[in-house]
Amino acid sequence: MTDSEFAPMAELFTDILATEPELPALVQDGQATTFAQWWSASSLTASALAESGVGPGTVVGLLLPSGQEFATAYLALARLGAVACGINPRLGPSEVAHIIRRAEPVVVITDTPERLPADLPCFVRTPVDLRSPS
Repeated sequence: MTDSEFAPMAELFTDILATEPELPALVQDGQATTFAQWWSASSLTASALAESGVGPGTVVGLLLPSGQEFATAYLALARLGAVACGINPRLGPSEVAHIIRRAEPVVVITDTPERLPADLPCFVRTPVDLRSPS
């Protein structure tokens, strides 16, 4: 690969998983998550999202604070070829609703579903229910 080429994220993960799977990838509140754990968690999330109809080019809203849940959802979307639409959780309800109506996501992933307007034309999923077996 030359300096002007970029490797797909899945290829980068394949390389690191083959060489250093137990290397810490994410640290939050003093708890480290290894690359292997992150990849595994994103597999569960990707499977659940695929069952909801998410695939290449599908827009998915991420209304989550920066952290492991956001990183796991983002990696799952990248693996599916979906488009992540990050929504700042500090925005007010009308701003969040405006972004969602403009972006037209099929799914919004959030840890605060009560903040979303009831009339949204999309599925709402939480990180917890994306990790749970169907």
